[in-house]
Amino acid sequence: MECAHCPSCRLAVSSSTGRLRWCVPEKGGQRRVRWVLTASVLLLALAAVAAVLVIRLAGLCAEDDAPSAPAASANQRNRVLDRFDTEGDEARERGPLTDSMTTWFVPPAPAPPLPPDTGEGIGNGERRRRSAPAGAAAGAAAGAAAGAGEGAATAAGAGAQAGPAPAPAPAPGLWALLMNGSAAAEVIWPTESLQWQTLAVQAAADEGVQKGSAASEESSQMDDKQSGAAAGAAVATGAGAVAAAAVPGVVAQAQAQAQAQAASPQQQRAADWTLGVVSPEYTPNQVVRELDANGLIDSKLKNGTAADAARVLRNQASSSPSSPSAGAVREVWQALDQDPARNSTGRARDPLQATDGFFWDIWLSQDDPARVREARARMMRQYMDTSVEPCTDFYTYACGGWAKAHPIPPDKTVFDTFETLREMLDAALRVELERPHPEVPAAASGPDIPAQRGPQSGSAALQPATTAPPPRGTTPDSTTSATFEGGDSAPGRTEQVNADADATTKAKWLYKSCMNHELLEARGVAPLVELLRRLGGWPVLDPAGWDDKSFDWLHLVAQLRLYNNDILISEWVGPDVKNSDQYVIQLDQTGLGLPTRDYFLTPSNAPYLKAYRDFMVEVMELLGADPATAAAHAAEIVSFETSLAEIVASSEERRNVSQLYRRVSLHGLCDLVPAVDWRRYLAVVLGRDVPDDQPVVIFALRYMSDLVALVDKTPRRVVADYLLWRFVRHRINSLGDRFGAAKQRLLHALMGREAVPPRWKTCVAHVNSHMGMALGALFVRRYFDHNSKQDTLEMTRDITQSFREMLNETEWIDEDTRRLALHKVDSMQLRIGYPDFVLDRAALNERYEDVEVHPDKYFENTLNILRKLAKVEQERLGTPVNKTLWNTAPAVVNAYYSRNKNQIMFPAGILQPPFYHRHLPRSLNYGGIGVVIGHEITHGFDDKGRLFDEHGNLLQWWGEDAIVNFHERAQCLINQYSNYSVSEIDLLINGENTQGENIADNGGVKQAFRAYERWAAQHGDAAQADTLPGVNATGRQLFFINFAQVWCSSMRPEAMRSKLKIAVHSPARFRVIGTLSNSKEFAEVFHCPVGSPMNPGEKCSVW
Repeated sequence: MECAHCPSCRLAVSSSTGRLRWCVPEKGGQRRVRWVLTASVLLLALAAVAAVLVIRLAGLCAEDDAPSAPAASANQRNRVLDRFDTEGDEARERGPLTDSMTTWFVPPAPAPPLPPDTGEGIGNGERRRRSAPAGAAAGAAAGAAAGAGEGAATAAGAGAQAGPAPAPAPAPGLWALLMNGSAAAEVIWPTESLQWQTLAVQAAADEGVQKGSAASEESSQMDDKQSGAAAGAAVATGAGAVAAAAVPGVVAQAQAQAQAQAASPQQQRAADWTLGVVSPEYTPNQVVRELDANGLIDSKLKNGTAADAARVLRNQASSSPSSPSAGAVREVWQALDQDPARNSTGRARDPLQATDGFFWDIWLSQDDPARVREARARMMRQYMDTSVEPCTDFYTYACGGWAKAHPIPPDKTVFDTFETLREMLDAALRVELERPHPEVPAAASGPDIPAQRGPQSGSAALQPATTAPPPRGTTPDSTTSATFEGGDSAPGRTEQVNADADATTKAKWLYKSCMNHELLEARGVAPLVELLRRLGGWPVLDPAGWDDKSFDWLHLVAQLRLYNNDILISEWVGPDVKNSDQYVIQLDQTGLGLPTRDYFLTPSNAPYLKAYRDFMVEVMELLGADPATAAAHAAEIVSFETSLAEIVASSEERRNVSQLYRRVSLHGLCDLVPAVDWRRYLAVVLGRDVPDDQPVVIFALRYMSDLVALVDKTPRRVVADYLLWRFVRHRINSLGDRFGAAKQRLLHALMGREAVPPRWKTCVAHVNSHMGMALGALFVRRYFDHNSKQDTLEMTRDITQSFREMLNETEWIDEDTRRLALHKVDSMQLRIGYPDFVLDRAALNERYEDVEVHPDKYFENTLNILRKLAKVEQERLGTPVNKTLWNTAPAVVNAYYSRNKNQIMFPAGILQPPFYHRHLPRSLNYGGIGVVIGHEITHGFDDKGRLFDEHGNLLQWWGEDAIVNFHERAQCLINQYSNYSVSEIDLLINGENTQGENIADNGGVKQAFRAYERWAAQHGDAAQADTLPGVNATGRQLFFINFAQVWCSSMRPEAMRSKLKIAVHSPARFRVIGTLSNSKEFAEVFHCPVGSPMNPGEKCSVW
């Protein structure tokens, strides 16, 4: 605690918590404090009886609100590389910055003006060293103790007698926490309890303390005695104004006292501020009266819960014209604070004591550069471990404090910067989806009940849908709906959103249907069982009634493709890699049910295979299978999938796309693989006959031949079991929570996850995955900082110029290759933030015009959307490729390079700290988003990107010598990273699979630092002063520290083991160590001697 120069007893700010505390160095002072506190408690208890309205509003702290991580869109899969086929599909051919899809937000407009800050409080930066009258301290103490009592006038006199001293920070009281966006940790009692009532009055007093202390700052230049009296009056006035509804007459008394002491316009403004004249939207009484006029608080506190009352406040605030951005942030923080998954004790976390509070400080202080920098400086210092020598281990030097500050939450397998930002985005998206809408009735979202095995809820039989999957042997019609009417629907539950309804309304309905826990449990597994029956039946559920003679494996594969599933055969319509202006049918090998083929083929992975089989058995039993039958069928399925893994090519064999590519006509394909009736298969998938001269690209010709041989020798029942198992595995996610426990056991074995995420996170992820543009529109309209778009454009131009300079300096490529490479850089398209159509309601609605959404049929909603996605993709055949389209959802913290489009994309979600903020030093922005920009540019020239020309066509445009030289330099990186061992699991990195990302990381840092150096040279002294307060580092050093802190991470050993098997990115630690140990500039900036771990004598460099 900071208690310097404390003569007796006064308030001070705790350096560890940021809270206002008594500073008592002497015994006499302690006695005085005990006397004051005792008297204060008695006064507060008396005031509580009359403070009914304030009490009830304070009860609004307990709101339970918040949202989830977006997955890759289902029609954007990577067909050329192996896929982990679990819940969703990966991006098709883009190069993401990180394996996880993560998100974040920022308010679009400044928060309402707050009183001047005098210290460390909510959203404040580090304590400002200012001199102010001690009257603020004494007045704050008296005002807080007296609250709305008769001590208001006495407080002014007490303040007048004190001498000069540094002003204390305003207390982060309960009311301040509520009004500024967080449920207080202390509010854990019932609303009727004496503790709750006492805290409510104390919260009101705290509000007065905060505003009064701030008001006194304005008069700090005046005579100490005079301004001390005014400050004390202002503090008491603030406390009285907040509690006006409780004690009539206090406001008038305090106002008269303040005006009597006001000897200047500055003091008058200070008094006015505390009474809410300057900022009426922050006057608590006004809010109380507005709510109570409609009886909303009374009804909720008497008949409901504090969380209900909080929702009332939130709903009222959403319709208020005052500061929508501040309200948005406040709601999001409340949502996060109420998430029990973030706190194993179940108590809300205090944001002032959480590292997340640093992010909160930044976003709350959008228009205060000093506070933004102070918050980022505190964040940087907490993450660092300065006891480590930067030339020995720079990752630990920059991120050594991360794990302590960020223990991995139970429902996550990794917690890094991306996940931290995702937490906030999830909360923002949840708030938007739950925001009241005239077409979406408000309803309780239901409890987050963990899935568990038990008796199924009863459900009436489902009636046939008006449109259903086509019978076998027929061509499906063009409808995109596959819905079922449930006989158990209550009145009103058969409503649906019209196909021409607003897209964002449909997104809210989809979320509502997902969150309808009670109805999902009531319907049980009946929707899926009925769908399986329509698909011919799943043998494991009816082994005696299933007829193998009528089974047609190819027709079932085609039918499942209509639901956007690729099982055994991967098919899609996308741009031809050798003619990116033309859509073409493309075929590839399948994905598997576990991350890679090694899980099936390597004996040491037997425990994971057993967990997979156990999961399969449990799902079968939950769907009604006999336990013995389920166990036997599951063993056969695993045996078949193991054989399938043997014919699937490994990722190492598939890195060179040009070697896999083969374009033929449909007639030619039938000749190459005659055992498959491709004409019949494609007729079902595309919904029409396909001519024999239709071009088809196939990437796995040998696999297709081997697949036919495997299917021919396998019993039909086993093939049917396998196909429908892979389908069922996806569809159980639409049946509520009953399958959550089984899935959790599998993910615990594979990834180390310890708990099932709350239901709302699953539902937000589903909406963002399937209606990402609609949800993105809500996100962009409310949270995106549009200033970042222009800044990113300017930085991109700077960094592109750096890459041009590097190309011109590169000696190992010939002149023709250099010229074409420069042309490719100049031809790159840039997409920043979001596509324009998301803010055009008509265009957005058109995108989802055929999607039908039912408020009570989550399972059918999912099927409708999946069929719509598949239909839209297939209908692209024969149309020209529009390279201006952007299918990446805006609410994503990631970045991409598209080889087919020669396009780099920066969704709105990534343009946030620590990557970017317009008020941060340029060194941090270049070390954050600048490196990302350089990373994506370099992807156009990595081992895969270099195979594509400026138009996005697969073409050999490099000279032979340049190719040889490239491979020599790339091999250096392969060898370097292959020698890195992950000590936690004693495994080596796969330098071959990660080479593309490693090339991009190394190139990105080099380009961004060059651009930053050019900016610094142009701005001279201003650049020298462009640093962070309290961080002893130059701008050049801050560049590298911020780059490293982007990758601060903690990961469970099981997740790390899985990641090393499948990921194209190196683990976070080695993205820092490997890149910076190759940087001559880094060694120079940190004075690392040659031969030190971070400055080896031999370095690798491609670009």
